[in-house]
Amino acid sequence: MTAGSGVGSVARSVRTAARMTSPQTWRVNGVDLAVQMRGEGPLVVLAHGFPDLSITWRHQVPALVDAGFRVVAVDMRGYGRSSRPAARSAYALREIALDLVGLLALRVGMWSAEPAGGS
Repeated sequence: MTAGSGVGSVARSVRTAARMTSPQTWRVNGVDLAVQMRGEGPLVVLAHGFPDLSITWRHQVPALVDAGFRVVAVDMRGYGRSSRPAARSAYALREIALDLVGLLALRVGMWSAEPAGGS
């Protein structure tokens, strides 16, 4: 086994992920986004792909927090506890990008972020 692996490492990861804030609802770009936060330091925004949820990042969050990052995991529009607009056009890439820009500009208050994402 390598250093940092094994049952103890997994248990630490689960405990760290469990310390994410309870989902908060932030109004951004005309929708309510469910957001969870953890850690201090430079910002990392975790935006899941189709058809996932913010919980998808549960294994990455502990490592990012341990590395000194502030982690924000968001349920994208139409997923989890976030708004589910009825109009198909509400799910255009432009709208999703505006959600993330709005999250950074209006709620998190930072433009300096480390890119991370999945699809």
